[in-house]
Amino acid sequence: MPRRILFALGSSGPAFDPRLHRQSIEDNLRFCDFFVQFFGETASDPAYAGFVELAMARRADPACSMRSVAAMFRNPEAAGPETAALRRRWLESGQCVVRDFHDAAEFDRAAEEILETWFGLVKSGPLNSPGV
Repeated sequence: MPRRILFALGSSGPAFDPRLHRQSIEDNLRFCDFFVQFFGETASDPAYAGFVELAMARRADPACSMRSVAAMFRNPEAAGPETAALRRRWLESGQCVVRDFHDAAEFDRAAEEILETWFGLVKSGPLNSPGV
């Protein structure tokens, strides 16, 4: 990986309350170039969908450095209606890369595809270059 590229991993434990940390997460999104959020079959706290929406808004703002937003869904056909509606809306928006997975092998392939695309964006030019 070339110098000056950092992919920070954020993983919260079961006691994490995204509403309590919302301002910190939103502040961090101001400095991100790439964002990915993972969803399972059960509806998560609406704050997580809000983080994706905020990242998409940052991507649409030419003054921000956000270059790509992705959402990965585990077993989307088993998801509740709220999760299914989010997935469909983001897929149709064209502002969010949506990938599905059912097992570790599919997860690995989808994650690799997203990361390869992001690396291509980094290699292609300055931080404010457009790209999904």
